[in-house]
Amino acid sequence: MAQAGGKARTYRVASIQALELTDEAFERPGFDLAAYWTAWAKDFEARLYRGQATLRLSPEGLRRLSNLVPLAAEMAERTAGPPDEQGWVEAQVPVEIESLDHAAAEMLKLGEHAEVLAPPELRARMADIAGRLAAAYVVSGG
Repeated sequence: MAQAGGKARTYRVASIQALELTDEAFERPGFDLAAYWTAWAKDFEARLYRGQATLRLSPEGLRRLSNLVPLAAEMAERTAGPPDEQGWVEAQVPVEIESLDHAAAEMLKLGEHAEVLAPPELRARMADIAGRLAAAYVVSGG
């Protein structure tokens, strides 16, 4: 962490190309690493997702979502409609729409506990994957 323009900056250790140890001293600023890292990670995660998807989620789907992507779980809880008779809700979640494969992979982690309703291109991608999975797992009689 370094200061630049009065703001904390974060750098990858792998980006350091050279290092020289000096006798120079500095005063460590008052800094809460845990709070900084929590805020930075939440901001970074929010920047990864540039779109939204509408999902139909079972109670188990909501639970899984909170374990997989806390940011998505927070948004789902804020946007969830009333549950239907089986406890499923319709909610919005952030997704990386620029890469349908990445978005679909994230949705697949929810298994049969989520149905993508929108956007149409993500729903179509999920249907394609589900069809290929169903064909791969056909159980022959015998």
